[in-house]
Amino acid sequence: MAGGWSLAGAGATHSLGTGQYSKMTALGLTIPTEATDLVMTFEIITQTSANFTLGARAQLVGNGSNTGAWNGLHIRGGDTQPSTRMQVSYLRNRTPSQNTLLIESGNQWAGTIRNVQLYDVSASRHKPTVILIIKAQSNGEGFGLEVADPIKDGWHPDIWMCPPNSYGSGLYGAKALTLSVAQEPLVHSLNPGHRVGPAMSMARQIVALTKGAVRVVIVPVSRSGTGLLGADAPWNPDTTATGDLRRYPIMVSTYQAALSQIENHVGTIGVWAGNEADLNKADWQAQLPAAFRNMVSRTRADLAVPDLPELILGPAEYSGAGYALLAQMQATFDADSGHANAIPGVKYLPGPQGPGHNNAGDAVHWTTEANRIRGDNAGQWAYLIGRARGWWK
Repeated sequence: MAGGWSLAGAGATHSLGTGQYSKMTALGLTIPTEATDLVMTFEIITQTSANFTLGARAQLVGNGSNTGAWNGLHIRGGDTQPSTRMQVSYLRNRTPSQNTLLIESGNQWAGTIRNVQLYDVSASRHKPTVILIIKAQSNGEGFGLEVADPIKDGWHPDIWMCPPNSYGSGLYGAKALTLSVAQEPLVHSLNPGHRVGPAMSMARQIVALTKGAVRVVIVPVSRSGTGLLGADAPWNPDTTATGDLRRYPIMVSTYQAALSQIENHVGTIGVWAGNEADLNKADWQAQLPAAFRNMVSRTRADLAVPDLPELILGPAEYSGAGYALLAQMQATFDADSGHANAIPGVKYLPGPQGPGHNNAGDAVHWTTEANRIRGDNAGQWAYLIGRARGWWK
């Protein structure tokens, strides 16, 4: 163990101010000889530093070389504990000579970890892969009040992500435009302020219903408060917005980055969960049908997926009259609605029915459990879509 670490019963404790990177060689873990992709998991049982965004990570070394690795530990402002007890550190592109495992921590983090485990997820990279593009605003990210549950929201070897940007400089967080095993909370934007969204539950349903035959790669590109209507609207395909608000171009480039790293791509599904921000436009009901049709058409062209299925996850319609009207309009975009607004390949999925599924005192956001339900429902539809198109049996 390097300075800063000490054994603590069944775990190990790291103290503050003991060097930029303190390292501990892990004992009792065997690295599979031919493994190229590994996941190290561990529990944080206590955390005594004020900084909750820098935890521990795994690193592989050997013959003076090392491989990029990070974990997904970050929190929403105001939280006082890590968002998921079982943390994930993903190690990519390992070579056989990298045969020493280190556990590393920066000098801003103090706490105790235990139950360190190592998993070989190399086989998942070669599986038939479906991409889920999770786009729109906060209800695509997830703003429920409950933090991630280690059982319900845990990582899975066949659920990966390709975030649009790094978090924690890619050292102790996600790495931009790079496939990695996913963990809640997903990194959608430069300002992670979310918790459990529908994406992981959706992916988990697909993996379960295909009996583990496929891998799911999530492209998480939502951002709170981003609308579709107006020249500067982040989701307008011709948006004049700048920086992190250019959500449509960011979605296209992130998808292309994910696709370039997948060797066996079988299909892509788009997921839309937004338009709440557009209710601020006085004439939104007049503008939205054409704007949404244009976004779907442009997305299919720009991604080179002319038959891209689009699932619309409806708003919290029981929160107020405006959201109920939005839900009614989005339902007309469904290919089977019989309405003039219907768009081929679009399916509208309402959220959980009845009141009580949005945060208390919050007219916009679904609860954490409602997001799981939304994801479960979307995952079942995604499975049926994939089966109908021959992506799986």
